[in-house]
Amino acid sequence: MCNQLAIAIAALASFTQITEADLPLPLVKKFQKSQPPNCQQYTEQLVSLFTLMCNNVALNDEDNLTRDACVGCFQQASISNNNQPSLPALMNCAENYLAGTRYEECSSQIDANPGPGPCVAGYCRFVTCIRRINSDLLIAQCYAEASADNDALFEEDQIILVKNITSCILARTRCAPINPITILKNSLRAASTRGVPNYRGLRKLVPTTWKVSEFC
Repeated sequence: MCNQLAIAIAALASFTQITEADLPLPLVKKFQKSQPPNCQQYTEQLVSLFTLMCNNVALNDEDNLTRDACVGCFQQASISNNNQPSLPALMNCAENYLAGTRYEECSSQIDANPGPGPCVAGYCRFVTCIRRINSDLLIAQCYAEASADNDALFEEDQIILVKNITSCILARTRCAPINPITILKNSLRAASTRGVPNYRGLRKLVPTTWKVSEFC
């Protein structure tokens, strides 16, 4: 009986050409979750994050060859396992190019023995560490800019300093086309309403949780 009902439903769906747009929202979400992950998209995001990291590593280094070598190493490591990341290769790149930098502590966060899955895993803690360092660098940059002409000796100046730092962080993480911490694209919605900064957006600059089937 159940098999016959399933066949009938399948035939009806084929006849009426039901699409995702025709389904109720709960069924659409369930359908989307059942789809296989886009491993290529995750790899592309990973390469972009590594490129930003290498640029930050060479920020105070006039030797562009070092930066280019860093980018090249991580790019190759990200696709050398059937167009997916090779964890041993990532470890090798991290050892060669992150030593002595702010990102050095992230080198030990690569899991050499991740669990099975449709996409290569094992680098999520590494990604989270990179994003944390990116956020630290962004905060330091915004502080340096905001305090350049404000010594914050008085309470009023201290309030202005904090507001300017917060506005700087929000502008770069929410309004820029690319988030400088996660390298993910921002939506078109602005982070302010009629010129008033949305300070609540500061509560979560760096994602702290993720699903194994999704990019970290």
